[in-house]
Amino acid sequence: SMQATAKMKEGGECDLLQRLADNPNLGLSARELDNLLDPKAYTGRSERQVTIYLAKIKPLTEGLTRTKTEINV
Repeated sequence: SMQATAKMKEGGECDLLQRLADNPNLGLSARELDNLLDPKAYTGRSERQVTIYLAKIKPLTEGLTRTKTEINV
């Protein structure tokens, strides 16, 4: 809302979610809004893809003792 934006521009706290929760027309509580905005809900298959990738490269990295991360070709 314009009021929430104005408040933030003045250095205040962002209270947009609470304003939305307080609006009876929206029909969502602050907790429901917070759950909807959980970043984990929007990562798709990335967690599974990373797990699969790490399992594939693990044999390539086992036994390595290098402390530097540079690769010199």
